[in-house]
Formats: sequence, structure tokens, C-alpha cells
Amino acid sequence: MRPFRVGASTGPLFGILAAITFGLGPPFARLLLAGGVDPLVLTGLAYLSAAGVLGAAELLRLYGPGTRTTKEAFDRLGWADLPWLAGVALTGALAGPALLFVALRELGAAPAALLLNFELVFTVAIAALVAGERLGRRGAVGLAAVLLGGLLLSGLLEPSDEASRFPMFASGLVLLAAFCWGIDNNLTQKLSRRTPFGVAACKAAMGGGGALLLATLSGAASLPSGAPLIAVGLFGILTIGLSLLAYITSQRAMGTALTAGVFAIAPLISVLAAATVLDEPIGGWIPAAAVLMFAGSLFLLTDRHVHPHRHAAVSHQHWHEHDLHHDHGHPDAPAHSHRHGHPELLHGHPHRPDLHHRHPH
Repeated sequence: MRPFRVGASTGPLFGILAAITFGLGPPFARLLLAGGVDPLVLTGLAYLSAAGVLGAAELLRLYGPGTRTTKEAFDRLGWADLPWLAGVALTGALAGPALLFVALRELGAAPAALLLNFELVFTVAIAALVAGERLGRRGAVGLAAVLLGGLLLSGLLEPSDEASRFPMFASGLVLLAAFCWGIDNNLTQKLSRRTPFGVAACKAAMGGGGALLLATLSGAASLPSGAPLIAVGLFGILTIGLSLLAYITSQRAMGTALTAGVFAIAPLISVLAAATVLDEPIGGWIPAAAVLMFAGSLFLLTDRHVHPHRHAAVSHQHWHEHDLHHDHGHPDAPAHSHRHGHPELLHGHPHRPDLHHRHPH
């Protein structure tokens, strides 16, 4: 059994997978809500379903058959991670989805997904202002292209034609959900050194459990049964669990801002899925927006960020090959995992805000 691994070349693929699976969520959530499932109940059951599968995968990785490096491919979660886990659960697995699902009772899946483009804006702004992440020129152009594509999709550049699609209260809830996910994305970066299965499982379990508790306290905890219950479970596993896992894995390789840029294609996926599944109308700007968002993502993925930077001395554990940052005292070997140290180092080369390049600017 090979360890679950990600590198510079595969990080973008995980970001795209996260965007596709998450983008399919709003149209199918709207179907479930139309079937009578309460938004808090949907949040709770969907996230708990994802948590069950992700937790089982993490237990299998740790205690099932496999090599020693499989079990030691990541640093394990510890008590010191609890505040960060609580933060990502509250913002990303409770408040964000609950606000979105409430809005989806009044707002179409396509308009809601389009407003979620502002998750990118919130994520990158917080990453720049709080975490000190910076983009190069190509990255800045790519980010602008993705944002412009989102504005075209949302109709904000033609408000007279599109205002009726965006009821004020429901639209405000979606924007608040996008802000919550922007905070969540930045908090999740603090946990990206840890096992992605474990982080995603804990986040989903805490958020889902909190949502069901709130549903019970509010008197809304009428649980579905039979086929609707199975549908909610599959919805949680495929559009939440898989998306969470892929997003955390991509963030480990690319940092918060770059991952958010790739993830910004999710609303486009939602619009196309809503048109296919729910027969919701789509605007004439879809082709232009699609080109802009696709080109923007390519610019983000090929961004060059070069400057002299300092690596502090650190000891940690992760899956790696011997390269510029892993030239330590044993013979060259295939990709492997073990605890290893890095001495303090000052140098310059093209880099992304990955596991070894999270420094202030």
C-alpha cells in the first residue's frame, strides 16, 4: 500500500477535483431541500456521513496493512491542533454550509453558486493581510481574470437584467457563507502539515455534530429515512468528503491563495450542473466567463514567485524525495517518509507557499 501523497505536480489536480466535487453540491442540495430536508439536518447528516468514511480511511491508514512509511507519511493530529480544528469546523462545516442551504430554499442553485465566487476574494484577501502570502505578476493577472469571470457569471456587470435572480436576504446569506469559507480556508492552512484524512474527518464530525445539535435545539431535527437518507449520505460523501480531502491535500502543496484560485472554477461547475439537473436558466456570459476562469486558473498555476527567503530550523515528518530541501544523512532513496530536520537556510529560487515556504513578505 503506497502512502497518500501529493507534490508540486499533483497539487493542482487535487484542487480541480475539490472544485468539481464541491461545485456539484448546490444543485443536488437544492433537490434534497425541495424534498423536505431541513437545512440544519442536511448539514449535520451530510457532514457526519463524510466524517464516517474519512475517519474509517484514516484508521485503515494507521492500523491496517501497510508499510511503516504509509503510517508515518504525515504528522499526526494533537491536542495543540484542537483550536484550529474547532475554527475550521465552526466556519467551514457548520456556519458556511448551513447559511448556504438556508439560502437555497429561496435562491436558485446557479445564482447561489455564482455569488460563491466571492469566496475567492475573501480567501485571498485574508491570506494576504493575515498570513502574508503573495502572488507574482502572473498570479495577480490570473486572480483578476477569475474574479472578472465570476462577476460576468453573477450578472453584477448587468444588474438591470439580473437583479431579480438575486433576492437580497438570500444573497446576503450566501455572501456570508463565502466569508465563512474564506476564513475556513485560511485556518485549514494551519493544519495542512497533518494527515488530510484526519483533518477532514475531524472537521466534518465536529461541524456535522454541531449542526444536528442546533437542529435538535431548534426543533427541526426530523430525520429523513429510506431513500432520502441514503441520498443525503451519498451527497455528503461525494460532494463534501471528497472535496474536503482534495482541498486540504492541494493546500498542502500550493498554499491558500493558489488553491483558492483553482477552486474558483467550482461555481462554473455548479452553473452547468444546475442547468442540466434543475433546468435553471444560464446567462449569455457563460462562455466568456468560462474562458476567463480557465485562463485565470492556468495563470495562477504557472505563477513564478522568486525572492531570497529564509528557512527557519524545523523538524517534521512528511512524504518526500531528496531534493533542494531534503538532502539529509542517508543514501538517496525513492520517495519515503520519516521525521527529519531542516537547518536554517537562506537562498532564493522559484517557489510556492507550500509546506516549506510559508514565510512573511
